[in-house]
Amino acid sequence: MDGHERTPLFDTNSDHVCSESPGLNKFDCIHICPNSDLPATSASFPPASKWQFWRITSPSNRFFLLILISIIPFGGHFVKNGMSSLEQFMLDDSSYPLTSTMYGALIAAVSIPNMVLPFLGGRFLDKHGPQKVRLFLLWTCIGQVIFSLGMQFKKFWMAILGRILFGIGEGSVVVGTRVLIASWFRGEELTFAMGVGVAITNLSKMLSKATVAPIAIYFQGYVQALWYGFGVCLVSVFVDMIVYGYTKRIRYMVKCFALEDLPIDSQSLWVQNLVRQERQMYQRSPEAKPSSNLIEKGVDAKEQKLYGEQEADLRYGTDTQSRGYTRGSVHRFGCRGRGYRHGRSQRVPYIINPVLKFGRFPSLPSVFWTLVILHVVFINVFHLFQNVSSSYLYQRYHYSMVKSGFISSLSHSMVMFAPLIGYLIGQDGQRIAWIFLACTLAILSYGLLLFTDISPIVSMVLMSICLSFTPTILMAAIPVSVSTCRLGVAFGIVEVTDAIGAALGNLVIGYVRDFTGSYHADMIILFILAWLTLLLTFVLYCKGPFGGCKAATAAEKSNSATLCATKPCRSRAFSMDDDCSAQTAALNAAMALHEQNECRDRCRGI
Repeated sequence: MDGHERTPLFDTNSDHVCSESPGLNKFDCIHICPNSDLPATSASFPPASKWQFWRITSPSNRFFLLILISIIPFGGHFVKNGMSSLEQFMLDDSSYPLTSTMYGALIAAVSIPNMVLPFLGGRFLDKHGPQKVRLFLLWTCIGQVIFSLGMQFKKFWMAILGRILFGIGEGSVVVGTRVLIASWFRGEELTFAMGVGVAITNLSKMLSKATVAPIAIYFQGYVQALWYGFGVCLVSVFVDMIVYGYTKRIRYMVKCFALEDLPIDSQSLWVQNLVRQERQMYQRSPEAKPSSNLIEKGVDAKEQKLYGEQEADLRYGTDTQSRGYTRGSVHRFGCRGRGYRHGRSQRVPYIINPVLKFGRFPSLPSVFWTLVILHVVFINVFHLFQNVSSSYLYQRYHYSMVKSGFISSLSHSMVMFAPLIGYLIGQDGQRIAWIFLACTLAILSYGLLLFTDISPIVSMVLMSICLSFTPTILMAAIPVSVSTCRLGVAFGIVEVTDAIGAALGNLVIGYVRDFTGSYHADMIILFILAWLTLLLTFVLYCKGPFGGCKAATAAEKSNSATLCATKPCRSRAFSMDDDCSAQTAALNAAMALHEQNECRDRCRGI
């Protein structure tokens, strides 16, 4: 990770305790080992081989953490997508039958809270750290319990309330998970990491569709299948507790290595990078002076609109209280620690606001908004169909409910290869070409279902191929197009737009189904949306910078100081946290020294 960047996994605003360390300046802010009076030694963190992935000093530990982080939203996706397999059971229930419109309302009730809350939740996570995702996990569990009780006691209003409460937490859990993944990985590895998240997400969807219907048949009622989903949500809560324990232990280890100058295992490269980054915060040269000319001039209005808003430079030493700025606090858009002014060629750390102001909407580049629109249309082209796929196959091909659920689950089969495909795409770099291919396959899959009698298995497999790499590409492009301190807001916006599309789409699909008596008109609507994705991909291609991306050279790989193997290439849409110059590093050093002096004053009670 670049010297001026800090991963959000490490809390920079926790309570500080003043201590002295022989290898550092006299007064340093240390917030490690709060429950122990004994100093940490290298024996406290013995080196581990790559096969001991569960140990924090192992080179493969962060990939183990990647899997655990990706499992956090497992329960939410499991419950959300298991509804399609239970639709026919709800419609055919003699004691309390539901109409297609009522079923669509249950699906839309999850999406309604996500029209706003993930955006606020993203800003909340930017301010307090993605570890707070556990609060939203509790909301998903509470909502699923109320929904299950509502359906068990035949109270539709209670069921709707439970689905709304479930939606309050589910969207923000997804946002927090994506922020965690984007915080750990950069460059080519980011596409691979997002692919792992997409693969595990679709594994939950596939298992849900394949197992929920048999459980409903075995217990002769779908309510038991709803309680089964609640049990899976509890598993996600347990995994989140494990992730929190690991990140807390890693934070403790990095602080100990950085402040006590302990030897590090040469094989633990990712630990070395984190420790080096932490030491740079406390071992800056006092003579470091910021440069007065830090922002590249001459960016025209078109580039400024495309790559983001530039802000006026603040001379170091300015009276920040009168400007409403201070060090070591929260960026006005929700960034912890250092913020980054995002211009065309370099990202400059700047003074940040102590108050998170929800009234001001952050300025985001037009490339980001194009990605958001494409993502919401592309995802809903498939998700709207998957919500009714079991019922569609049951009516269109006269399959049994179990067979319909199994065949519909095949639409997630190829997604298990998303990490491998994401890695290959990261090496190839031709993201736009892959998205064009996915749009073409989507049109073909719906065309086969509409106009031919070919087995639906072919269309399900084609859909799974599309879902195996396109969501990965689009999600990996989000951190590239916005600032690191706005990741929560960016992913929150993505989740909000997805929710709006899902809510409106599910209501339309349910209404058209009730009005026409079949799914034929619904399939025509989805077929038109598939063509729309092709048009939006062409618009994204016209934006230019996102289209081509060459692999990093050997020199770039050797110079990379990030947690990932390569340095982000320059021909893609510019990341808001790309390389900083030597002048930027000087400013960063001076600001770190200023923060240290403020911390010393707090420790002395000044």
